Amino acid sequence: MVDVVFDASALILTAKIGLLKEISHEINIHSTETIYEEATRAETYDAKLIHQRSKSGKLVTEKIPDKVTEKIMEDFNIDRGEASAIAYQRNSDINIVATDDKQAINTCKILDIKFTTTLRLLERTYEKEIISEEKALAKLKELDRYGWYKENQIKTIEHNIRGGKNQ
Repeated sequence: MVDVVFDASALILTAKIGLLKEISHEINIHSTETIYEEATRAETYDAKLIHQRSKSGKLVTEKIPDKVTEKIMEDFNIDRGEASAIAYQRNSDINIVATDDKQAINTCKILDIKFTTTLRLLERTYEKEIISEEKALAKLKELDRYGWYKENQIKTIEHNIRGGKNQ
């Protein structure tokens, strides 16, 4: 199993499309208290799923010192949640950050941090045969609805799921 730090956007989107449980077969999901609070603030279905994963031990949250988070916020002009995820990664043995936030992705690139997106997590879950093609395409449609992806990103993942890699 691989350890991945999730920011709020990735955590919420994976929960919203029903992928959170499936990815926990391959990934140890980590986050920060700041992100957990942000992701569970509303009384929504995805917030309840995130809370449930935390209570069951499938989502590990850590407290990151404000000073460390604020330094990353200041240096890279990113929001508190994304900064706390990057701070967590940089101060742990975890190599990967899951984010769909453009500024956080750019920060990961600058700091040479491996990152993934919810789109890539969905594609990988399909490639590992954890979910079927039909289920992957349905979840992709939901990501297109809820996420902030460019049309070509959605089309590329759809092509890959439909056979670009698995036929």
